[in-house]
Amino acid sequence: MERFQAGDLITFRLHGDDFGLAQVLIVEDLALQGHYHLALLDAILKGEDGGVDSYGVFYNRSHTLDGAELSPVVIDHIALTMEALAESDPMKIGERPVKEADLIGYHAWMLNMRESLVRRGLIHEAAAQDAGRKLDDEAIEDIDEIAGEMDEAVLEVKIAEDEVFEDEEEPAGEAGESGADDTEEDGDEEPITIELRPWHQVVYGEPLDTVMFRLHDEFEWPELKQTTLGAYICSFFDESNMEAINEMVNRFVEGDYGAGHELLAFGDPAVDALAAHLQDSIDPQLADDILNVLCDSGTMRAYEHITTFFLQHEGNGDDPLAIPAARGFCYAVMITGGTPQPLREQLAKLDDIPFPELEHDVNAAKEAVAGAPQNEP
Repeated sequence: MERFQAGDLITFRLHGDDFGLAQVLIVEDLALQGHYHLALLDAILKGEDGGVDSYGVFYNRSHTLDGAELSPVVIDHIALTMEALAESDPMKIGERPVKEADLIGYHAWMLNMRESLVRRGLIHEAAAQDAGRKLDDEAIEDIDEIAGEMDEAVLEVKIAEDEVFEDEEEPAGEAGESGADDTEEDGDEEPITIELRPWHQVVYGEPLDTVMFRLHDEFEWPELKQTTLGAYICSFFDESNMEAINEMVNRFVEGDYGAGHELLAFGDPAVDALAAHLQDSIDPQLADDILNVLCDSGTMRAYEHITTFFLQHEGNGDDPLAIPAARGFCYAVMITGGTPQPLREQLAKLDDIPFPELEHDVNAAKEAVAGAPQNEP
């Protein structure tokens, strides 16, 4: 993959020939794990076929911008691993300088990450400046150092209804306490308040299209749904796409497994349409394939369908669908730790699965349950 730099404008694939537009804010090229920090602009672009050269090699795709590069920012910060961005089908189409005002979301992410590390005991507030010498993790050192500098700066970022970093013992700006003079010299600027979103809290290891569609509930907020990007994401999760969904489901059940990946973008309407085929007279291989796609969708509705199918075919050795049903249930538990309610209510039935060939699946599911956060001592 091409290596990008701060300021680069890139497109990334959303669905089919539709592409999103982002600006690279920060590049963290760490020894163990590099990160790209991006801002997503409020634009949807079409990918145009670049054709092929005389040797039959495809040219890079192209885009007609028509001012899209001037679109407002709709997601002020999102962090991805370098591998995740590489899987997002990125392409540089321009560049523009990154200004300090563009980094507010990145500052919020950094402060929030530092506070998370403090709560987990990886950084001690009383001796944060020494944490780098006590820890081997390069990322923790960087987060502590950079976030510490931000806290001392005038640009103090606080999150609406959830302050991500606050020193209660020495609040800046009070007379006679350290830091007050610096604040006064810089004009007593008010902290900047932003809404805390999932993209201010984690580093994503998935391509951007997967992240955007998985977080579609966030785009239901009015201030996001009315944007071009928000409306585009939300359009995949209503009944208006049933014709396209049914076409993809039909391709899938006829053997086009790639159509299952396309369905993941359409949320619960696609989950329901695909799960309906579990009630048909289907062979075990198709049942396995449907259950795998339902697991990968990661929605509560999908887990309900998986559990229902498991209970319908539970323990019947003469039923050719009993093994796929049990295997699908085990896989769903394994990837979730059994935390979704439909799965959690049936976890005891893992002990009743009678098929020797599923012993590994059952054990993997039980190990995932034991390691789930709510089951830790």
